[in-house]
Amino acid sequence: MLNYDDIISRIQQIMKSNELSSAQFAEKLGVQRSGISHILSGRNKPSLDLISKIHFKFDSVSIQWLLFGDENNRSESIAYEPAKKVKKNKIDSQSYPKNTEKIIILYDDKSFIEFYPKKKDD
Repeated sequence: MLNYDDIISRIQQIMKSNELSSAQFAEKLGVQRSGISHILSGRNKPSLDLISKIHFKFDSVSIQWLLFGDENNRSESIAYEPAKKVKKNKIDSQSYPKNTEKIIILYDDKSFIEFYPKKKDD
């Protein structure tokens, strides 16, 4: 079972270690300031979407640590690290259903590869 008070405490740790106000934190995540305020006050519970945004914006923060406080999955530092740049690969869109916009492969070391289908004019 998730302990939301502990999750909120870890979110506050991330904000403190990165010297971010709740407004700056919300801006970095691309969410409403009021949403962060409601979470920090305990009025609302953090959503999976918010947890995911934190993980991707703060690359060194593992989801396991954020949700469960699992120290084995916590990075040395919880300070902000920009996402690793990856080569944008083009693939043949003929082999994918519908209009596939992007395929992302996530690796357990938090790196990833993005594939973009070739458009007919590429």
